[in-house]
Amino acid sequence: MMQAEAVVADHVPAELREAVLSARMPGERLLWCGCQNAQDMARQTLPIAYWGIAWNTIWILLLWKMGAFDRGTFADPQVMLLACFPLLIGILLLFTPRLNAHLARNVVYAITDHRILTLTRRGKGDMQTESYVPAPGSEFECTVRRDGTGNLTYAKLPIPQGEGGSQTRTRTFQCISNVREVERLLWSTFMSAPTSRSAESPRPLNGVE
Repeated sequence: MMQAEAVVADHVPAELREAVLSARMPGERLLWCGCQNAQDMARQTLPIAYWGIAWNTIWILLLWKMGAFDRGTFADPQVMLLACFPLLIGILLLFTPRLNAHLARNVVYAITDHRILTLTRRGKGDMQTESYVPAPGSEFECTVRRDGTGNLTYAKLPIPQGEGGSQTRTRTFQCISNVREVERLLWSTFMSAPTSRSAESPRPLNGVE
C-alpha cells in the first residue's frame, strides 16, 4: 500500500509549513518538520536579561553616588547622553529574551528522504533555505531536557581561516520537541546501510500507510 505524506508539525505556522512543502524537489518526501520552541529560546537568554537588570542597577547607583541626580547636573546634553547611554545598553539586554522568541518564530526545520532543511523567514515574503546531506559516518549530538525538548546537532563544518587555522560551524535543530525521535529518524534515514535504505524507504515519524 502506498505511503501517504505524513508530517509532525510542532506548532509550525501555516506560512512556514507551505514554505517547506514548496522547497521540496520533485519526488522528494517530507518526513518531519518542526519549529523552535519560542518559550525555550527566550528562557535560554534569561541570564542576559538578568545581567541587564544588574547592569542598570549598578549604573544608577554609581550615578547617584556621583551626584548625577542633583539639580542641574543634566543641563548639558552631552553629559546627559553619556549618562544615559549605558542605561540604554541595559534596557536592550532586558529585551533579549523577547527578541530571541521573535526570531524563533521565523525558523522551521525539516527532514526529507534526501536532505535536511532549515528555512528562515527574513523580511516580507523572503525565505532563506539551507540544505545539508549528512555524509556517511556523521555523528549526531543530542541534548535532551526533562520535557523531551532539546537540541540536535547534525553537522560540524570546518571553516578555513588565515595561516592554516580553522573554525567550526555547527548546524543544529534548536529547542525542538521530541528530539530523541527526530534523532532516530535522522539515523534511520541517512546512516543506515545503502542496501537497507534501498530495500525500505524511511518512514515519517507518524507514518501512515
